[in-house]
Amino acid sequence: MCVQVLEFFCGYSVHLCLWNPATREFRPLPPAPFATENFFCNYDHEFGLGFDQLTQDYKVAWIRVFFDDRGHGQGYYLHMSVCVYSSCNNSWKNLQFPSSFTSGLPYIVTYLSGVYYWSCRILDNNICKIQSFAMGSEQFGEMQCPDIPGKHWGRLTSRGDSLAMLVSDECMTSIYEKKQEGSWSKVFTVQPRIDAAHFPNDIWENDE
Repeated sequence: MCVQVLEFFCGYSVHLCLWNPATREFRPLPPAPFATENFFCNYDHEFGLGFDQLTQDYKVAWIRVFFDDRGHGQGYYLHMSVCVYSSCNNSWKNLQFPSSFTSGLPYIVTYLSGVYYWSCRILDNNICKIQSFAMGSEQFGEMQCPDIPGKHWGRLTSRGDSLAMLVSDECMTSIYEKKQEGSWSKVFTVQPRIDAAHFPNDIWENDE
């Protein structure tokens, strides 16, 4: 497990640790080498723990989003920075986030078959993409979200061996599944909407 420790008393800082409940080993991770001096403030971050089967290495991907102050009345823009930790080397390295990808706020993360996925939404509009990081090849990917009409809440998760998204709108709660050919398909629906499912959390067994 990846454990996050927050400190608010001496400024806002984050410390990460790896914990193995089976062996009771608790390993604090060294500081990640993020370059922060050129940015206005730290806005958001997400973490992903995964396993590289080729090198038998546990890795942690840390994504941070910064506001960059352009000044002169030009406002701010978001900058995404990524560092990856290797448990074999006990060290971090910086990776270049693809400039062609959507630069937004990462949230709702999940892990499936060696790949770490997260949703990315741009501020002040409805553009949403699903981005990914493969722990083995250390390559980034980006794909479209399901085409869902109307206002809704969505959460990434897994359904068996497939990537899935739980969606709740004004009428129903649904499960969309990513097919091998790349398309999304609605595979399960509860109608009318579950009253408590304003933001659906996860899939248990047999689509419960």
